[in-house]
Amino acid sequence: GAALLCLTLALFAIVELPVLLRLQVFAPLGIGIGGAFALYFLEPWKMRFLFRLPGPGSAPAGVIGCLLLVWLIFAIGEHESGGSMRIDRLLLLPLALGAMVAPLAEEILFRELLVRIAGAQTGIGHLISVLLFALLHLPSDVEMAVLYVLSGAVLSVLRYATDTLSVPLAAHAMANLIVTMARFY
Repeated sequence: GAALLCLTLALFAIVELPVLLRLQVFAPLGIGIGGAFALYFLEPWKMRFLFRLPGPGSAPAGVIGCLLLVWLIFAIGEHESGGSMRIDRLLLLPLALGAMVAPLAEEILFRELLVRIAGAQTGIGHLISVLLFALLHLPSDVEMAVLYVLSGAVLSVLRYATDTLSVPLAAHAMANLIVTMARFY
């Protein structure tokens, strides 16, 4: 977390963009830094359980989940910006890093803490986490809300089916990275 914070601050200082645009570009990295520090709030035994390697049967679910997420996240990006665009290669670094580390905070919050607080046994915790995941991504219209709900649902199904955060975390990070590279490079 500390190394990521230092790298983020250094990149933030050398990128020549208006401050508000810089804040948008670096927001996912900031979320990822929060996720790295959030690990300190999980009990050590819980971390070993949450981030253990899944069984061999989880690989197909992870690949299918990642592919679904690529499609959904790409659709979200297309809806928000209207297509792909080229950016300065220096900006691609914080975008790609943010795409890979922001899911850490999101998966801890939405697939673990909220589910546990709201009731993992009843399934209501997963439903609440999916709805809050969509709401906190600030969808601009109904179509965007549906795409975010579907993305959250895919991640919750992966969490529930594999009983680990490793699979939804890996699928989320890889999907974000693939879409970021496809849209901006």
